[in-house]
Amino acid sequence: MDYRDRPSGTHPGAEQLLSFNDILRFLRRQRILIAVVVVVFFALGVIACIVAKRRYSAEALIEIKQPEDTLGINHLVQGSAQGDAPNPAMETVTLATKVAELQSYQLALRVVDELGLEQQEDFQSTPSLLGSFFSLFSSPAKGDAPNTRLVDSPARRDRVVGIFQKHLKVQNSPGTRLISISYAASDPRVAEQVVNTLAVDLTQNSFMTRQASVEQMSDWLKKQLDTVKANADKLESQEAEIRRVTQTYTLSGTNTAGQNLVYSPVLDQLQQITSSLSAAESNRILRGAIQQIAQTHDPQLLSGLAGSGLAGSGNPQSTTSLDVIKNQQQQIDILKASLSRDELRYGDSNPKLIQERANLRSLQDSLKAETERMLARANNDFAIANEQADLARSQRDKLVKHANELNDQELRYEIVHVQAQDARQLYTDLSNRVSQASVLAGLQADETAVVSKGFAPSRPSSPRVSIILVGSIFGGLICGIVLAGIRDLLEDKWVSPEMIESQVGIPVYSLLPAVDPSGPAYLRSLRKGKDWSGSLTSFLEDSSSEYAGALRLLRTVIMSDAVASRQVILLTGIAPGADGSMTSLNLAATLSRAGARTLLVEADVTNPKLAMRAGISKASQGLSSILAGELNSDWALSVEQVPGLDCIPAGPRTAAFHDLLASEKMEQLLLGWRKTYDVVLLDAPLMLPVADSIQLSKHADLILIVTGYRRTTLRAMRAAYNILSRQNQAPVGAIINAVSPSSEGYYEFYGSRNVPSDYKRMEEI
Repeated sequence: MDYRDRPSGTHPGAEQLLSFNDILRFLRRQRILIAVVVVVFFALGVIACIVAKRRYSAEALIEIKQPEDTLGINHLVQGSAQGDAPNPAMETVTLATKVAELQSYQLALRVVDELGLEQQEDFQSTPSLLGSFFSLFSSPAKGDAPNTRLVDSPARRDRVVGIFQKHLKVQNSPGTRLISISYAASDPRVAEQVVNTLAVDLTQNSFMTRQASVEQMSDWLKKQLDTVKANADKLESQEAEIRRVTQTYTLSGTNTAGQNLVYSPVLDQLQQITSSLSAAESNRILRGAIQQIAQTHDPQLLSGLAGSGLAGSGNPQSTTSLDVIKNQQQQIDILKASLSRDELRYGDSNPKLIQERANLRSLQDSLKAETERMLARANNDFAIANEQADLARSQRDKLVKHANELNDQELRYEIVHVQAQDARQLYTDLSNRVSQASVLAGLQADETAVVSKGFAPSRPSSPRVSIILVGSIFGGLICGIVLAGIRDLLEDKWVSPEMIESQVGIPVYSLLPAVDPSGPAYLRSLRKGKDWSGSLTSFLEDSSSEYAGALRLLRTVIMSDAVASRQVILLTGIAPGADGSMTSLNLAATLSRAGARTLLVEADVTNPKLAMRAGISKASQGLSSILAGELNSDWALSVEQVPGLDCIPAGPRTAAFHDLLASEKMEQLLLGWRKTYDVVLLDAPLMLPVADSIQLSKHADLILIVTGYRRTTLRAMRAAYNILSRQNQAPVGAIINAVSPSSEGYYEFYGSRNVPSDYKRMEEI
């Protein structure tokens, strides 16, 4: 397409930019191929719409609310102020987390199991030819055990969940806290049940996740509480025993509460150090709980500590680290969900998947490093808490020993009493914290609300007939244009006169319409008794004949210069099917009717046709006889129906004929004919198979190559033109024969496709 539509006069091989007219000519040439491709694509689209399974899509809309502390538990445990401004980044992460949770494998498996979707038509396995073919080159998968649950059957489970996730679509509406859940199924009721069940299961799954995380974190604390409670019970028992066997010494007076005053410096210090010991012991137990969870290296458990209130006191860096772990874990969950979707959509080698895997590995490495730092801080905090508790205990023991030495039985009761109260207070405080942490997840307000539940649709959502049909038309146009361009590039046969002029360098003298008086239609008329000569001239006498007009135009072009300059004209062909003999005869008749004395010489002894077509019944001799010396050099036969036209048939075929054409005698014949006739037409055989045309071209003043429309390749025409150019300096032109008046080449040459009615009737003879 890039070289076939250059304007005439362009040097062969010169590069030209495509114009709009070039594109239009290309589309007109290849319109049939493009139309066929469009029709095929449209038919395939119609078939796809008919065959495709109807699917109904139900949609539910849920809202992810801003977290609320309606009971004030977070404020009580964490000390955080209510009414803080929302963080846009955290809201985005929260929404993305919810979307990923709705697309998760576990939630999909739960919905499939609850609704029994495995028995539905959409989830039944259908054999595929492509799948069967690829299975021949892969190792067979391990089958599931019979009569097992879906959750215990990996192959069934993966297949069912894959089908479910394929038909599920979850997306967040930009700029809102709304999430759309849509599911396509062949049964509209199933689609409705799926979206509504997903919305409900999302709330339950969020609650169960929070509850499991908090319970796991508080397990170790509960075990420590048992030890604290046993110590408090023991001290209370000692207090009761001492009270029975000892007496208490009090001072005169009472305090503001009406209690007796008891004073002892040792007892006062003991009370202070005992309070410090209680605080240190509480801190040690909390730090120990965090250390135990950190030693699991489980980011899920560590992220659950953030905001639970258990880590609200102590090292601020630990609290910050827990928040970082929680945020990174949420990002990893989002990336995993996105990676799962993109793997199904793009394939393993997609650059986007490579980038997502790199981001996932980076986040996992960062999370691992932060977990290790958290473990180090937890170990350090627990060690410090132990040291503080041991130091306080050591100081308290010393004071107790000293108090026993001073007061012995007098202060023993008070000491045990204080210890028992502190132990009980420690147990009560830790027990409250654990209870608050255990119920925190359940008492928090639900973050998910169903804005619009799903309903069974009345119309199928797929296939989309209009989109498929319009897409098939556009696809057919694109594919048809591409195929037409490839065909246009690969096709070496010329399709327009401009191609011959631009690609070969031969000017086109005339395009002759596709009228062949010697064709089957005319032969039938000849068998009916019609005279050949009369039929030959009838289409020339018809002034409305397209063929006659084209011959008159060719005559005008040939005789535009002085007749002497174009006296000997050689007509030859390149490939079979051009019918140069008929063109030579018609051109000779046209020249004679213009008053030129014309001689038509048939130089093709291998396939002589002139005598039959000119209506000469007695033509056993001809050019071969003249060259052999059997006839005089001025011998010629007249065509009665065309005055002024003489012809010399080829004559009998002889072995020496081809050599005689190149002899001096042939040159002398041509000199004699130049003196006798105004125009001498040499009807030569095909040029490339034999050398006769090349020999005769040395004596010609004009060489006309007769070629059939779209029958001769550009390569053959270039070869012929190069041979002729090297042999002589005579101008070379082309006559295109048998061109349909409705063809694109005819329109480009003459600027019209109109065919007169008389011409149409002539084609129907």
